[in-house]
Amino acid sequence: MLPLEPQAALSTEDDVAGLVSLCAAYADTIQCLRAALDEHREAVGDQRRIRQLLAHELRTPLTSILGTIETVLVADLPPETVTSLLKVALRQATQLDETVEDILIMSNGRDPWSHRVPSTRVALSEIVADACRSLMTQIEPACLEVDVPDDLVIETVPSRLRQILVNLMVNAIRYGPRGGTVGVTASRFEEDVRIEITDRGPGVDAEELPALFTPFTRGISLISTEPDGGMGLGLYVVAGLANSLGGDIDLLPRVGGGTIARLTIPQRRDTDPSAP
Repeated sequence: MLPLEPQAALSTEDDVAGLVSLCAAYADTIQCLRAALDEHREAVGDQRRIRQLLAHELRTPLTSILGTIETVLVADLPPETVTSLLKVALRQATQLDETVEDILIMSNGRDPWSHRVPSTRVALSEIVADACRSLMTQIEPACLEVDVPDDLVIETVPSRLRQILVNLMVNAIRYGPRGGTVGVTASRFEEDVRIEITDRGPGVDAEELPALFTPFTRGISLISTEPDGGMGLGLYVVAGLANSLGGDIDLLPRVGGGTIARLTIPQRRDTDPSAP
């Protein structure tokens, strides 16, 4: 070791004041370093959440696209059926593109569903039918009970509403009994439209329901019956999309077992460009 010269004793008030100032500066530096470390940890956590959200939201449409392509390649189908299936795959690919755009927006620190998207007047039955078709590789048509008035026309963002319905129906399929029935109903409610997705699964305890809209949260009863069911992101996404349409989503226990996911959206979306 190199010999150290003995330091002169602190003999004046200026020396003491200088030392106090130096200690304060060190304390500020340590605080800044801690803040930078916390910010880094938060950024890493955000990146992890974005990756998980990306994986979650891409899985369903990718499964549908792959299932459709496999059906077209393996089955001996008439040309009109092949055309219909490829149209479904094309819509799912378009949905993928929109989802990636939303997550890129989220990666920049913004709410992915806050940007304004033009509304379209469309028959609700068409959106529901499209959502059902996109899940044809995951559920038998006979297991779907759909009751949606043909004359129910709404002004909304079809791609976002379709994504909501697909996420809710995937949950109903995942947590319902194998071969069980999934119900989809819609009706007018004052100036709104009420859509309900019903399953006959184990249900969720009432006190757990509100927390399910928090990212990465799953009900205890759902984890016990379906340990590999998902990451707990589906309802978080649904809530964000519903809010962007001026609506909301509720979960209710179904009499006799199961869960009702109730989506309420306006028949006419607010046209104020400053609205979300």
